[in-house]
Parts: sequence; structure tokens; C-alpha cells
Amino acid sequence: MILNTSFPLIEIINDPRAFYRSTRSGYGHIYFTFGLLIKLLFLISLYLFKSKFIRIFVFIVSCFLLSMMGSKSQILNMFLIYLLYLYFIDKKSYNLKSSLSIMAALGVFLLILYFYLQESNFPPIIKFLNIFDYFENFLLLYHNLDELYLGILTIETNLYSIIPRIIYPEKPIYFGTFILGQEILPHQTYQNQGAPSFSFFGRAYADFGILASVNFIISGCISGYVIGALSKHRTIYSFIIILGFAYNPIFTFGTDGFVVEIFNIVLAFMLYVAASTIQLLFSRESPNSSRLY
Repeated sequence: MILNTSFPLIEIINDPRAFYRSTRSGYGHIYFTFGLLIKLLFLISLYLFKSKFIRIFVFIVSCFLLSMMGSKSQILNMFLIYLLYLYFIDKKSYNLKSSLSIMAALGVFLLILYFYLQESNFPPIIKFLNIFDYFENFLLLYHNLDELYLGILTIETNLYSIIPRIIYPEKPIYFGTFILGQEILPHQTYQNQGAPSFSFFGRAYADFGILASVNFIISGCISGYVIGALSKHRTIYSFIIILGFAYNPIFTFGTDGFVVEIFNIVLAFMLYVAASTIQLLFSRESPNSSRLY
């Protein structure tokens, strides 16, 4: 009801991309909350149902609901959640040659379909990259960046974002990636409408330029170590944290940095407490009830 009041449902169905772009200028709470609920319900369904038919059905329905938001990344996140779940939890192995062949065939098909539907005269690679909002935003960043920030954005994003304003009232309003929005899209930023995200890659480039690759390597090593440690525990709670460090978090809210991992750890803990409480209540009635952990 709240969603239909803020943005009529019929308009979302008719033009999901318009709804997605609206989330970047005032509707973020709907976009991120809806995405969180759909992905969380899908993840729980993977634990509750072992039938491939039911899992695929829930996956298709979930992707359809996410497509109503007009975001390609949300659907890609669902696909990666499914693959990572099969690998880390079900411990399914993939044939590298077959997997790459299937992905390449699917990619070629989608490219041909997209190029066929495109009417612009841009070169094929530009037409393809332009379907990604991050590419569009990165071009804005590339053409408007006067000088590198030399790590300031990365430090502020990972430091200020985890400090509650009630503890540090003097915390700047614009810090980290928000400084890019203030510089490149000042109108949206000052109107508190939410500037488009420049992503982790855009922030790293604004900090270090072409040396951002070093930042990616360090972040990848840290994430790999944490994922390796958590992969020994096949629970829904550890898997939520794994997704956060695999740059495919269940809980997203338009920013990056340590705060995303922290919020997903909190989400996993809250789910654990809720499941433990429900399990305790039901165990009094049915000693043979199943467990999520």
C-alpha cells in the first residue's frame, strides 16, 4: 500500500526503469527495503526447500518481482546468490569448461538481442556498456574529476560511516563517496535526493587513479581470507556474511565500505536470534522440529 501510494503499481509494471531512476532521487527506502525482503525470502527458501523445481520457481518469481524495480543488478545479485549458495552450502562443483561455454553462449545471445533492439549509432561496445548505470556514472566522474583524493574518500567511507551521528554530532554531512556527489551532482546532493552511486570502483579511481588496482587486490585478499574462514560453517548466518564480503550483500543501502559488512553481520545476528527464539518456542511443543542452524 505504501509502495502504491508513493509510486503507482501500474506505472512500475509499465515502465520499471522509470521507477528505478526515481529510487535514485527520493525513493531509495522503497528500493532497498523491497530488494532486501525479496532476497532474504529467497535465501530462506533455499534452506527450507531442497526440490530443484520449487527453488527454480521461487527464483523466477523473485526475479520477476525485482525486475519491477527496473534494476539489472538486483537480478544479477539473485543469480549470484543462487550460485554461491550451491557452491558454499550444497558444495556443488562446477565444470569450468561447461560453465564458461554456457555463460558465453548466453552472453552472446543477450548482446545480439540488445544490439538488435538498439537504435543509436554508437559503437557496439559503447552501446553495451551504456546499459549499466555505473558506466554512465563513471563517465560523469571521469570527465568531472579535477584531481585525485589520494585515499581520503576510502578512509572517510570506512571510518565515518560506522560512527553513529549521535556519538559524533560533528560528523560531516558529506563524506567519502558523498563528496563525489557533492562535486559532480550538487543539485541532487543538496536537495538530499540521493546522487547516483559511483560504486566501489568509482570511489577507488577518484582516490588513486589507475593505481586503484592495488586497492582492489588488497580488498580481494581480505575478503578471500574471511570467506575462506566462514565457508567452513554451512549455516544461513555465515552465508549472509559471506555474501557481504563477496561484494554481493543481501542488505544494501546505496553505499559501500565496512559499514555494508557490519550491517550484514547485524542482519545475520538478528536472524539467528529470531530463529533461535522461534525454535525454542516450537521445541516445547514438538521436540523433533527442524533447525536452521
